[in-house]
Amino acid sequence: MTEAQLSSKSLPHSSARFPDPWPYAALALFFALSTLLRPLIATAETRYLSVAWEMVLRKNYFLMTLNFEPYYHKPPLFFWLIAGAWEIFGVHRSVATALLFLIASLAVFLTTRLATTMFPDSPGIEKRTPWMVVGSVAFLSYASLIYLDVLQAVLVLGFTLCVIAFARSGRHWRAAAAGLFLGLGILAKGPVMIVHVIWPVILYPLWKDPNGGLSLRSFYQGCATIIAVSLVPVACWLGPLVAKADPDFLYNLLWRQTVERVSGSLDGAHPQPVWFYLMLLPIVILPWGIAPDLLKTKPWRAMRQIASPQSSDMRMLRLLVLWLAGVFVTLSVVSGKQPHYLIPAVPLLMIVFTYFLRDSRLTRIRNTALAMIALFVAGQAIAAATVFDRLNLVPLASFMKEHENADWAYTGRYQGEFNYLARLQRPVSVIAQADAESWLCAHPEGYAIIKSRTPLPSSEGIVFSQPANNGAYYVLSAASACPVQ
Repeated sequence: MTEAQLSSKSLPHSSARFPDPWPYAALALFFALSTLLRPLIATAETRYLSVAWEMVLRKNYFLMTLNFEPYYHKPPLFFWLIAGAWEIFGVHRSVATALLFLIASLAVFLTTRLATTMFPDSPGIEKRTPWMVVGSVAFLSYASLIYLDVLQAVLVLGFTLCVIAFARSGRHWRAAAAGLFLGLGILAKGPVMIVHVIWPVILYPLWKDPNGGLSLRSFYQGCATIIAVSLVPVACWLGPLVAKADPDFLYNLLWRQTVERVSGSLDGAHPQPVWFYLMLLPIVILPWGIAPDLLKTKPWRAMRQIASPQSSDMRMLRLLVLWLAGVFVTLSVVSGKQPHYLIPAVPLLMIVFTYFLRDSRLTRIRNTALAMIALFVAGQAIAAATVFDRLNLVPLASFMKEHENADWAYTGRYQGEFNYLARLQRPVSVIAQADAESWLCAHPEGYAIIKSRTPLPSSEGIVFSQPANNGAYYVLSAASACPVQ
């Protein structure tokens, strides 16, 4: 088979058509309503925006900080994107949300592109895949949150498309493109990116086209290009950082945050039992995993066929199933677990569901997706009228901004909840609650924030308070809380 013939198989025939705009319009409406109804949720959203805020404030895009202390828990790509958008359009939550919408839309588009690339002879997939992704409970749960995982999903999808195109065409620039996506994925989420992209590479013998495509030897030789190119974006960040950062920071960045997160010993690594993700599966598959049309297709019959597939569809389906299983098992073995760590695998699951639902009525799939969006919006509307006021830190942040020239302290564990919201330009001192009075006496123009599960006595010199999750925030001023000497 000639290179031209190989190349012609690397892309779906439908790639030249414009995508259906309605799934993206529904997603945009969901983002807009979510932004209006939901406050920024501490601590992850407020922490990530605070890192981006300090990046803009300090004009340092290599050494990230949180509360003006070196921050080594995440690589910089996500923060670069937010900070870059803020530099152009101004520092606003709406700008970050618009960026998230673009990332989520790209995830929908690339999932559709990958589905049609894997199953080019199933025309029903192209119009159904966007609605399947947009209507996924897992996707809707995290798409509008200021988290890194949807961006990682985009980069996993980009990597996979390039790897398949390389396997079909043999063109090394496609391998180089895959390497770029891999490197950017490491800059987005760290080495865990490898867990999500290694499977289509090591499983190539199982999905290789027996009638064409690269030989195993040529494919794995091309993987050297992928690895080499992936190191370039990582080196562009680490090179200047290594030259400036102290050894302790580099140790924490390059070793602790990876190894101790795997073992669960890192502070904030969220260790969970090995069966944690198994409990989440019934939620992750909603709503498509319980769709009556899916049961009618009897997918378990196809599962038997993938053991010795005779068609391209079955080879690709086998790849997806083994890929999902590999990611699931690997992440289950790692001690640190969070539900959103599964998000980069959700597009793969949606492709599997779409394949089996490719002949279902499009209107039924569309209406189900719209119903899921409506359900999420209604849930947020109810929460806005009931519980969101206890999660909204804007009132306290506004009080801090009114006294931005004062010294501020926070008792307990501080994770940058207020640095972005109050646009702070100085660090917040972190102290023990028992030391609040002595700190206030040492800072006569200062304020101390105490988050307490039980009400503080009014004699403590409280000048501001607001409800919080599991208690309330109290602000004590030095003028009223420190005894006159």
